[in-house]
Amino acid sequence: LPDTLPAVYLLVGVNGTGKTTSAAKLAWDIRQSGKTVLLAAADTFRAAAIDQLEVWAERAGVEMVRHQPNSDPSAVVFDAIEAARARGVDIVIADTAGRLHTRANLMQELAKLGRVTEKCLGRPPDETLLVLDATTGQNAVNQARQFGAATPLTGVILTKMDGTARGGVVLTLAREMGIPVKFIGIGEKISDLRLFDAAEYADGLFRLDGDGDAAPVEAVTLEPVSEPVVEPIQPAETVDEPSVETSTDEEAKPLWKRLFRRG
Repeated sequence: LPDTLPAVYLLVGVNGTGKTTSAAKLAWDIRQSGKTVLLAAADTFRAAAIDQLEVWAERAGVEMVRHQPNSDPSAVVFDAIEAARARGVDIVIADTAGRLHTRANLMQELAKLGRVTEKCLGRPPDETLLVLDATTGQNAVNQARQFGAATPLTGVILTKMDGTARGGVVLTLAREMGIPVKFIGIGEKISDLRLFDAAEYADGLFRLDGDGDAAPVEAVTLEPVSEPVVEPIQPAETVDEPSVETSTDEEAKPLWKRLFRRG
């Protein structure tokens, strides 16, 4: 945590990615580490978003600052920071608007939230986390580019990793944009947010074959760059070998179940 509290985390992203629920799940996760959290309902353009965050804040066991619909989002963040300072709260998490009329409006709104934070604390937001839906593939990458052009991003929360989400989104974000994935969402429960571990993620994508070489367990789509498939050269004479069973119970599990095994 910074020397001057509270730390401020902005969650940004389009509607429908799980941004509002991710804000509450992150708050719950932080509470488990003994820190205090205050949520800020800065998506004032949708009354439903404010109500939804209030429901999830109650589930997470944290308080929330809210204003009336269509009020100034920066005023919500300002009040949340001031309330956190008065109450000795460690972290403010702000759920921001998912969609504005134009890209220019979006950039202006995000910039204003940054200025308010800097005015209150003498520094920009400590984290600006982009929430992306892992199942949307190339759309997620495009959203990362658009929001990255609007505001400096410190990381990504990748949601909906409990199904057959493509791992290539993680690789593309890191390779092309240098944006780290910090958390992944693996379900609907308040506790279904996990700290992303790159080593465990790689272990989940690859297993070792009998010779100790890395063999892919499942296809990973790299987007937007696609690599040509090179077929191995077959020797003139082959010796029949016993077939290797690849569809084991472990490999048939969804990716997140192989990555995050509960003890």
